[in-house]
Amino acid sequence: MNMQRNTMTGSSRSGDSYGLKTRRAALLAALILAPTVRSQAVEPPPAKAWSVGSEKSGSLYSMNFEGGSVSALKRVWMNAFTNDNFLITASAERVDLPAFQMRDMSLTELARSIAFLSQGALTAEVVERNASLPGNIWRVARPSWETLSHTVKMRAVAAPRLFANDDTLSRFLKEVETVQRELVGTFIELERAGSSSPWLGTKIMPLGGQRVFVLVGAEEGISGLESLIKAAEQTAADPVKEAKSGK
Repeated sequence: MNMQRNTMTGSSRSGDSYGLKTRRAALLAALILAPTVRSQAVEPPPAKAWSVGSEKSGSLYSMNFEGGSVSALKRVWMNAFTNDNFLITASAERVDLPAFQMRDMSLTELARSIAFLSQGALTAEVVERNASLPGNIWRVARPSWETLSHTVKMRAVAAPRLFANDDTLSRFLKEVETVQRELVGTFIELERAGSSSPWLGTKIMPLGGQRVFVLVGAEEGISGLESLIKAAEQTAADPVKEAKSGK
């Protein structure tokens, strides 16, 4: 009887040990396979470009790009459109672009979107093919200094009252950061809506020794910040308003 009980106990232990080993093996296999499954799930689509024709809107273009230099972008495009001419300046070839996927866009909008993704590092022009032109023409370059000199401005705005108090100056600069974030958000919305207005962020540099703010950027951004500085300077001149704003 004791021998039979011992045999049953041994069999139970053996079964528990086998089950434990089986569960461990299954867990180990799951841990080994999990990274592979995750990598397969987030793997980007292969780099390629293609177009579809439409009687109403003409040719619409799509492109998958895994990220890399403009030269890599050119190779992907030319693999699909061998009749196109893709002209790149030497300095533009080394500019890196992020990965992207674009669907059913006109050639002009595709070029503008690529320039947008470069964050101002590129200009992209295209001439679409027609009856006398068998392939599209791309012209990709870095912005010229002549172009930048006409776009980037600098202005100094005096604000002695804002510099008179460190807390007032610090609070004002934080408010400027909030305004600039809103401007960036508005610009992104305009880009999505198809606006062609260029964006150059406006920088504000406080010079405490001279008690002036130096503004650098596009004329529109400079004018907006200048009006904000003058309004804040006027408010700082009124002790009652300043005290209320500090609460």
